[in-house]
Amino acid sequence: MKPISLVGVLLLAGCTSVQTQIEINAPAKAVRTVLYKFDDYPNWNPFIVKVDGSVAEGRDVTVSVKPVG
Repeated sequence: MKPISLVGVLLLAGCTSVQTQIEINAPAKAVRTVLYKFDDYPNWNPFIVKVDGSVAEGRDVTVSVKPVG
């Protein structure tokens, strides 16, 4: 394992969630249209390999990730 990867693993050990924020200059409806097409994720983000669930109040969405390399 590369030293930087080991540091990343140690820093994230015990984490149950990750949060980030970005501002997108587009209408919310256009952004949701892209983000809710879970089957397309591997085409534009190789880090996210699978998304299961449905976007609705009280429902869960499970995201499977695989770091590149």
